[in-house]
Amino acid sequence: MIHIKKLLTSDIGVSTIFNLFTKVIGLVGGFILTLLITNYFGLNTLGVYATVFTLISIAGLFGKFGLDIMAVKIIAEKDGLEDRQSLYKRLFVQVFIISAIVSVLFYFSSAFITGKLLGNDKIIDITRISSFVILPFSLFYLNIETLRGCGKITIYSFMYTSAVVLLNVLIILVIINCSQFELNSSLVIYVLVISILTAFLISFILVVNTLFKGNLWFLFQKKISIDFSILKASAPLLFSGALYMLMNRMDILMLNRFADLDTVGGYNIILKFSNLLPIGVMATNAMVGPKYSRYFFEKNFEEIEKLALNSTKLIFLIGLCILICLFLFKTQLISLFKIDYYDIITSYLTAIGLSFVYAITGSVGLILQMTGKQNIQMYVSIFALIANVLLNIILIPIYGLLGAIFSTYLSLILLNITLSIIVKREFGIRTIIKI
Repeated sequence: MIHIKKLLTSDIGVSTIFNLFTKVIGLVGGFILTLLITNYFGLNTLGVYATVFTLISIAGLFGKFGLDIMAVKIIAEKDGLEDRQSLYKRLFVQVFIISAIVSVLFYFSSAFITGKLLGNDKIIDITRISSFVILPFSLFYLNIETLRGCGKITIYSFMYTSAVVLLNVLIILVIINCSQFELNSSLVIYVLVISILTAFLISFILVVNTLFKGNLWFLFQKKISIDFSILKASAPLLFSGALYMLMNRMDILMLNRFADLDTVGGYNIILKFSNLLPIGVMATNAMVGPKYSRYFFEKNFEEIEKLALNSTKLIFLIGLCILICLFLFKTQLISLFKIDYYDIITSYLTAIGLSFVYAITGSVGLILQMTGKQNIQMYVSIFALIANVLLNIILIPIYGLLGAIFSTYLSLILLNITLSIIVKREFGIRTIIKI
C-alpha cells in the first residue's frame, strides 16, 4: 500500500492522474456520441460513422507522414524558442504538401476503396466528402504533438482525446433539437467534417500563441524549404503508425467486407468498452514520451527503465479497476444501447479481458520511437499486421464480432511482447512488470 501511494504521488503518478482525467472526458464524450448516433440515427449509421472515421484516420496517417511524432522528439530536444519555431515551420509546410496530395488521391480513389475493397457501394459519396478534411486532420495532429513537445501536456491530452468528439456531441445535440434537419448518415459525416475543421483551427491558434506570440503570419516571414532528412527519419514512423492503425482498425474494414454496417456498429459499441482498459497507456504516454527522448539523448538507460516500469505499474492499477467495474456493471452498460444483450455479452467479456492483457504489456513501442529504433518497430509491426489480416480472414466469416475481437487483440499482444523482448535485448531495459 505504501509503495502504491508513493507511486501515485510521484511526478509520473501526478501527471498520469491529471492526464487520465482528460482521457476520461474524451471517453465519456465518445460514449455520449455513440449513444446519440445509435439512439437517434440507428446502428447502421453508427457503422457508417465508424467506417468513414477509420478511413479518414488511415489517410491522415499518410498525410502526417510520421512528422507529428517527429515533432515531439525533435522539439522536445530543443530549448531555444527560435529553434522550435524553425522546426515547426518546416514540419507545417511538409505536412501541408503531403496531406494535400493524399487528400486528392483519396477523393479520386473513394469509389475503388469503398466499392471494390470494402464491397460497400452505399457509402461512396459519403467517403468522398470526408476526403476534404484529411489536410486539416493531419495538421491538427501535428499541432497538438508540437504542443506536447513544448511541454503543454495538459492541453495536448485534452485536444488529443476530447476536442473532435466533444465538438461532434455538441453539434449533434443542436441538430437533434432542430426539427428542420433530416436525421441520416450523411448528416453525421457532415458533423464529423465540421468538428475536425474546428479542432484544427483551435489547435493552430494554440500553437501560434505558444511559439509565435500570436503572430499569424509566421509562415510568410522567411522562405521555408523541405527538409528531406526529417522526411527520411519520419518515414519509418509513418509505416509503424500505419501498421498500428491497421491492426486496430482492420477489424472494422474486414467486417465491412464480410458482414454488414449493423455489425460494424455493434462492434464499435464493444470497442467503446474495451478501449477503456488501455486508458492508462494513453495517460502515461503523453507525459513519458518526451522524457524517453531526453533520457536516451543523455544515455540514461536506468531512468528509462524506471520510467517504463512505473508507467506499466500505473497502467496495471488503472486497468484492473476499470476491468472490475466493466464486469460488475456489464448488464447496465450494455442496456444503454439498442442492441440485444445475449447477442453481445460473449464478445463483450472477451474484448475487455483481452484488452486488459494488452494494456498491461505497456507502451513499449513508444520507447523504440523515442530512441531512434523506429525501424525495428516497423518490421515487427509488419509481422503482427500479417497475422492480424490472416486471423481476420479466417475468423470473421465464422465467428463474426468474436472473430474480429480475437484477431485484433491477439495480434496486438503478440506485437507488444515481441517489442518488449527486443527492448530488453537492445538496451537491457525491462518493461513488463512481475505480477
